[in-house]
Amino acid sequence: MQRIKFEVMRNPLWSGAGLEIHIYQPANDSRHGCVARPVQFEPLDEGMMRPAPALPLTEDEAQQLCDALWEAGVRPTNGAGSVGQLAATQEHLATVKAIAFHALKIPTTGNQ
Repeated sequence: MQRIKFEVMRNPLWSGAGLEIHIYQPANDSRHGCVARPVQFEPLDEGMMRPAPALPLTEDEAQQLCDALWEAGVRPTNGAGSVGQLAATQEHLATVKAIAFHALKIPTTGNQ
């Protein structure tokens, strides 16, 4: 069972930040569950040991956060795209190549 659930929304009018990340923890009993409050920052003193993480995540929770951000329109800066995008691009290139070879009367062996 997932320990944390993320919801990402675009709402520039309310927060001015453009994106809002809501974090929920499903209930294990009859309650409605829990909601995370805003993150608070504290000064980091020089030489201070690394503090505990603000939000430790399992791999599944991290993936769910990535998926929620993707659904809100956030894309990796230097990402190569998804598998579906790559497959669509490869299919498009094969089609363009076939059209070009046909138009230029270049013989093909079927593997090009």
